[in-house]
Amino acid sequence: MSDSTNGIQPVLYIIESPNPQDLLDGRREGEALKVALQLAEIRCDYFAVVDQGMLKKAMLRIGDDIQRKEDTFPILHISAHGNEQGIGLTCGDVIKWETFGNHLYELKAKMGLGCDDRGAVILAMSTCMGLYGCQIARAHHKAPYNLLFGPQKSIEWSDSLTAWITMYHLFLKKNIELERAIDAMNIAAGVEPMTFAVISGEAMEDRLSKNC
Repeated sequence: MSDSTNGIQPVLYIIESPNPQDLLDGRREGEALKVALQLAEIRCDYFAVVDQGMLKKAMLRIGDDIQRKEDTFPILHISAHGNEQGIGLTCGDVIKWETFGNHLYELKAKMGLGCDDRGAVILAMSTCMGLYGCQIARAHHKAPYNLLFGPQKSIEWSDSLTAWITMYHLFLKKNIELERAIDAMNIAAGVEPMTFAVISGEAMEDRLSKNC
C-alpha cells in the first residue's frame, strides 16, 4: 500500500484481550500477528488489555498517536473472543457492540473527527462473529468506521491468525486489491468463501436507511 498511496503508510494498532485460559495456554493471536507484521516491515503497535478501563485508555493513546502522525492511515485490529452481542475481555466482561461504538467515537474525537465523519477509521475484528460489529452502526444510526473486516461465524485461532497475516501481507505489503486479498485470506485459512468479509460504513448506513 505504501507504494501506491503517494507515501501514505499503514499503521496497525493491535488491541488484544485474551481470556484466562488463553493466558494459561500461552495463546496470544495479537502478539503473534505483531511479530509477523514486524517481519514484513509493517508498522504496528500492540496493547494488551484486561478490562474496559484499559481498553478505553488504549484507544485514547491510539487516538493521540494518530493525531501526532502525518501521512498514515490507521487500522484498529481487535483480537479477543466474541459473539453476535459483542466482544469478551480478559476480566470476563462482555462489551456490547453499542458500548464498543462509544469507545470508537471517543477515538475519533481524539483524531479530530466528528460523529458524522467516518474518516479513516478501519476496523478489523479478529473475534468470532467479528463482522457483527456492523451492529455498531445500527445502535448509533451512524457508522464510526470507514471499513469493517471480520469473520461472519466462529473461527479457530490458528485459522484466524493465518487469515489476517495473509490479508495484511497482500493488501498492505504487496498492494493486492482488497477483494482479492480477502478471497486469499479465506483460502489460506482453509475456511469457506466469505467466512471473512468486509463491509463499508457507507454500505451499512445505506442498509439502515432502507430499513427505516
